[in-house]
Formats: sequence, C-alpha cells, structure tokens
Amino acid sequence: MKIGIKFCGGCNPRYDRKKVFGRMKVDLEGEQIDLAREDIIYDYIVVLGGCTNCCADYKKLKYSKGIVLFVDLKQYDGMIKKLKNNYENNGKV
Repeated sequence: MKIGIKFCGGCNPRYDRKKVFGRMKVDLEGEQIDLAREDIIYDYIVVLGGCTNCCADYKKLKYSKGIVLFVDLKQYDGMIKKLKNNYENNGKV
C-alpha cells in the first residue's frame, strides 16, 4: 500500500501531527508511507489536519483508492483499520 501524507499548516493544532505520522509508520509497518508529492499517484492520501478546519490544500494530489481527512486523535484506530481492510479488499475508503 502506498500512502501519501499531507500536513496542514499547523496554525491551530490540537494534537501532535508528527507523532501520528510516526505512529502510522509503526502500525502500518511494511507499507510505503511518505510525504505526499504532486507527481506520484498513491493508493491513499491521508490529510493530517490539526483542527476541524482541515485547511490543507490537497486538491492536486493524486490517489487511486481514497482520501482520509484526519482531524482528531479519536479517529486514529478507525483510520488504520479502514486503510488495512479496504486495501486488503481492494476497496475504496
């Protein structure tokens, strides 16, 4: 699975987005997780928005299966489960 990570600008973060990025690399060990670039097509884009505005500009990023807008730590376990399940079942988020 190839996941592109897009960070918001960090103007009003309510959680440590870098820690979530690091935790994803551990919990999804063996998967390719990198900072998203416009010239690469990812399976999924995960936008790590620090607050509910989730103002990160991700419109030019390319993905084949789905995009996840992450704005709260309470979403973490569900996001990881959804990414794993959907990828294994070749589905979209």
